[in-house]
Amino acid sequence: MRRNEPGSPPARGELRAGGGATTSLLCAGGLLAAMFAVVRTGGEDASAVAGSPFRTIYRAADGPIHALAWSPGGESLAIAGLNPRVQLWEAASGRSRTLDAVDGEPGELNYTVAWSPDGRVVAAGGMTATIRLWEVATGRAIAALPCTPIGIRSACWSPDGRTLAVTVPGIGIQLWDPAEIRPRTLTAQLQESQRSLSFSPDGRTIFASGPGGLIRAWDVATSRLKFESSTGSGTMLRIAQSADGRWLASGGLFGPLRIWDATTGRERSAIGPDVGCHLALAFSPDGLHLAGARRDGIIRIWDVESGRELACLKGHDQQVNALAWSPDRRSLASGDFDGNVRLWDLAGCPTLAQLDP
Repeated sequence: MRRNEPGSPPARGELRAGGGATTSLLCAGGLLAAMFAVVRTGGEDASAVAGSPFRTIYRAADGPIHALAWSPGGESLAIAGLNPRVQLWEAASGRSRTLDAVDGEPGELNYTVAWSPDGRVVAAGGMTATIRLWEVATGRAIAALPCTPIGIRSACWSPDGRTLAVTVPGIGIQLWDPAEIRPRTLTAQLQESQRSLSFSPDGRTIFASGPGGLIRAWDVATSRLKFESSTGSGTMLRIAQSADGRWLASGGLFGPLRIWDATTGRERSAIGPDVGCHLALAFSPDGLHLAGARRDGIIRIWDVESGRELACLKGHDQQVNALAWSPDRRSLASGDFDGNVRLWDLAGCPTLAQLDP
């Protein structure tokens, strides 16, 4: 295994205003792209200095944000948290609308949210017996797929949009055809909860992570286990896959971030400090950069090839549970335990290289 060492430490700087929380975007290599402060106004966060790298686009009144997902074209951001509803934030207008769950109970928790590849349907689920599907154009609930009272940890669509994969504790990974409302169990031997799911770009392989620090890959057609790789770092909290399908990134309770060959399951490199507890991961759409967040609320961005830290984004007072990179690569959305969703302008950080499509 090759261990990538971080690059030179970022230049540090801060600006305080009105007793607000100090917040900054720090770029590696001695370049401070921007400094700004946050002041408290009516319980909401507001940027106090023009040119701030982030803005708060949504704040949940009822608890943490657990999942974020951009629509395939980047027009909308789906937001899921401590209720059975899903919020859609519209990038063009800056407004949000609700996909409501009329049969939901207050306090129901959504752990996962996923767009169909054509952007027409949103699926979400969590600590409920169902995963719900909405038609985006109308906001109409179109299906409630019965899974298990234990709850759902993760869901993802196949690239052709015909299959929705769901992790069901005590059952395994279910593959749903929403048109038939009937699942096929991909693997039944998994009694533990798989925390992350991802299809390969060709839809032939599905990847999952969970307790024991394991990353597994199955052949979707045959249910054959293609590989099982161990990180040796306890519970695996998150995996992410590059858009081209070459790499998997993993983060667990212990140890650094790791990059894996998605074809062979072999570890390619380790990135960042050996501190663990990575709660959220996201590849940039071009696969060149990896964003990761731990319980300290700080988001870091690394160069995948060299392992060099490129940026350190400070703006959350609580742990960051979810990250989602916009399809145009210019923005990164983050959601935290306090219910804040923030949108970071990454075009202001030159060390992230050319972000124009």
